[in-house]
Amino acid sequence: MFQAQAKYVHQIFYDEPTRGLLDLGFLPIDNSQSERPDWFEFLVIRDFLHRTPLDERAWYGFLSPRFREKTGLDSSFVFDFIDRIYSHADVALFSARWDLIAFFRSPFEQGEIFHPGLLDLSERFLQSIDVEIDLRTLTTHSLSSVYSNFIVAKPVFWRAWLKLADAFFDRVEHGRDALALALQASTTYAPQGRSMPSAPMKTFIQERLTSLVLAQGAFRVATPDLSGQFPFDSPFERSARARRVLQCCDLLKQQYATLGDPSFLEAYLKLRAVVPMASGTA
Repeated sequence: MFQAQAKYVHQIFYDEPTRGLLDLGFLPIDNSQSERPDWFEFLVIRDFLHRTPLDERAWYGFLSPRFREKTGLDSSFVFDFIDRIYSHADVALFSARWDLIAFFRSPFEQGEIFHPGLLDLSERFLQSIDVEIDLRTLTTHSLSSVYSNFIVAKPVFWRAWLKLADAFFDRVEHGRDALALALQASTTYAPQGRSMPSAPMKTFIQERLTSLVLAQGAFRVATPDLSGQFPFDSPFERSARARRVLQCCDLLKQQYATLGDPSFLEAYLKLRAVVPMASGTA
């Protein structure tokens, strides 16, 4: 007999304007009095996991107030999706940027383009905690990467995430070397050359921790197909052809990750070179 699973999906707000963006189906978390706004949602998630006993069969998530704006999804969709996949998945990813996930080899390759220096700093962090992942060859796809911490998962995932998150937090907060200073330094978020407000480099590395966790563990992952439309600021041509090419890029990366056959990687690299770009995009 079908039995809906417990779902504790939270949505974080920082002030009254962001409180007004909340989906009433999610559980609100007030972060307006945080003494460390520089960590954004990262500390909210980490603190919750440290202080809250988790139900092994339940699902937990911690979404930003812009979840619906970025994904077009509401709480009903999220809960219905989890009800459909709960028996054969541990992690559900709701990525707003399916186009970037499909095009780039990994979020770290993408991050280096958007935030120069991110790849090197991420490598140095992993080396400092003796984690052997080659970020320059890491190949992720829609079932192994996500942006903005748009994750809903069982405790088996969150425990692995927390272990890595604690190591990252300790390295940033208690390190007394050039790496710690560089992780705390600001970087300008400037996709496609558009100047955006700056934020600490650690912000953009922490949202990529999920890809590292999924690269190290045998998690069962599900994600809805959100490739029906392009994000408003997509660098790619908004056409059926561009969508099909990007979808094929993602599938080729999935095959490469599953089978290890380099011919799939070669095909992906050739195919992404012909993805139609939006007019005016370099």
